Amino acid sequence: MQINARVNNLLDEDFTSYSTSYTDLNGDGEYEYLTGRGVVSEGTFTDDYNVKDKCRNFWIGVTAFF
Repeated sequence: MQINARVNNLLDEDFTSYSTSYTDLNGDGEYEYLTGRGVVSEGTFTDDYNVKDKCRNFWIGVTAFF
């Protein structure tokens, strides 16, 4: 008999990182980040590694050999 255990993300850290790039869409020399209905943002946020780790979780398994 074999017992397995695993803990993912023991310290419950957030490993998500983002890059931000700006484009001056209206050519006014300023970068605007406005939110709201009908407003276009001049900032783009990109997930660097597409890491979508979950919060802390535990796994326990048992394997029986005959």
